[in-house]
Amino acid sequence: AERGIELQTMPLEIAVCAQHNNGGIEVDANWQTSVPGVYAAGECAGTHGVIRPGGSALNAGQVAGVRIAEYIARTPQETWEGGLNAAEAEAEDLRSLIRRTHGERSTLKTFAKDMQACMSEHFAFHRVINNMLRQADVFCTTLHEFEKNNIWTHLRELPLLFTNLDMIAVQAAYANGMLYAAEHAGSRGGAVVVGEKGGKVPENRDYRKKRILTYFSNGRARSDERPVREFPESRELWFEIVWKQYEKERRI
Repeated sequence: AERGIELQTMPLEIAVCAQHNNGGIEVDANWQTSVPGVYAAGECAGTHGVIRPGGSALNAGQVAGVRIAEYIARTPQETWEGGLNAAEAEAEDLRSLIRRTHGERSTLKTFAKDMQACMSEHFAFHRVINNMLRQADVFCTTLHEFEKNNIWTHLRELPLLFTNLDMIAVQAAYANGMLYAAEHAGSRGGAVVVGEKGGKVPENRDYRKKRILTYFSNGRARSDERPVREFPESRELWFEIVWKQYEKERRI
């Protein structure tokens, strides 16, 4: 009422927001990624599933934090095999990227805005397979042509340069995974998939027991599927047994 809106007579716009991330990085039972010593927790870890209950992101982050800390505390950490030489080589690659993308007219903000708009248009809750297919190819091509499309002028823009590089790599991966899901799993979770004939693609319920994994191979994003890990069937969950194992793992 303070803003001149009469709820009984005036309709309100419903704006659906592409907010949640129900996918993420693949992790093991200790939330360790495929890179030894690197862990992912919260929404960046692919532990939520397609239809997650409200508040599960907070719970997952809390559980992951404890699991990671406990695992690190009881596991000898290996040193990075690459050493200083590999670190310096990687640093030089980054310096070289910075030199090659310097120019007189910055394109970073325009690039970010355009790519974000494309992602929201084709990969939010309403997904048309043909459009997704075309845009997924655009993301991959744009990733390979990153230096041509991202020019910085002032040093203060360098954080945005690397933000854009991270963004387009993630978009290429997510677009491929979401396209795979649309083509094989159909409409599920918060996504309505529209097929070639313009109709809604029904959910393939078989994919409730599958995970879709996306990775880069030969410079391009690829996706395949694996079965969801089953719940452990062990019945040895008596308090005394679990507590003894807890103390053993912590060398108490």
